[in-house]
Amino acid sequence: MGSFYKPMELEVWSPDWSLPSVDIDCLYILAYAQFSNVKLEVKNTNNPFRSSSLPVFHHYKHHITDLRKIIEYFKSKGHDADGSLSSKDQAEILAYENMLREKLYPAIQYIFWVDDTNRMEVIRPWYWKHIPFPFHFFYVGRYQSKAQDLISVIHPDVEDMKLKESYILAEAQACISHLATRLNRTAGPYFFGAAPSSLDALVFAYLGPLLKAPLKNTSFQAHVRAQPNLARFVLSICQNNFKKSYQEFEQKRRKEEKDKADKGDLDFPHTLRNSILATIFATCAMTGYAVSIGLINFSLRSK
Repeated sequence: MGSFYKPMELEVWSPDWSLPSVDIDCLYILAYAQFSNVKLEVKNTNNPFRSSSLPVFHHYKHHITDLRKIIEYFKSKGHDADGSLSSKDQAEILAYENMLREKLYPAIQYIFWVDDTNRMEVIRPWYWKHIPFPFHFFYVGRYQSKAQDLISVIHPDVEDMKLKESYILAEAQACISHLATRLNRTAGPYFFGAAPSSLDALVFAYLGPLLKAPLKNTSFQAHVRAQPNLARFVLSICQNNFKKSYQEFEQKRRKEEKDKADKGDLDFPHTLRNSILATIFATCAMTGYAVSIGLINFSLRSK
């Protein structure tokens, strides 16, 4: 078997922001694989060209992009994150899945791809940098258009975009509050107790980017961060299940902070010198101008 065995592979968007990927669908499959002990070879291709989307799962002749079919394939190989749950629990998972898709997903699309500040300063540059040339010319615009199309069909009777935004974000805030309340009802760290399930993978996938992305417009992000149990939930999964991406990001962040502090220390004497020279120059210029218009007179007397 050894010479013929081929590992399962998953093509995803790259890790960043202390997450194993920045994409909801990729995060879901990566987390589900962790929770059900699936051994994956993860490839950060950042290239949706061959399949039109990521993630893409490969194993022998199987090449799958549909998330449900990827999960079904895992289960067919004996990897079921929900195998110990009751039918009632699994029905609850389905209800939460629908709630997240209907209430939280539109808000994430709005915050990332419709909000001008976040799109232009954070999200668009990230994808432009990571998608291989020349595909970024096409896909960045496509993702923006797709998000705008989604928002346009939500509350179609509301034409004012600011009012529509308030509706979308209010529904998403209620969803976040509901998740926080539901998580508080469990004795363990996960939604059904001590062991993670597909619901935990799904909630992690949705909340991870919302909590960790370096957004510029942080009004909704602040609401998510104000739920400490959800923030701990995401952080715990990052630290325990995705140590490599989490530690690499934290090391990079600390180095950048140190370099910035060191640069500030080096710049300080030069900044002080420049400030003093600028003050002297301004004083001399103002004095010269005052003399030239007669505000200041000098008289010289010979003894």
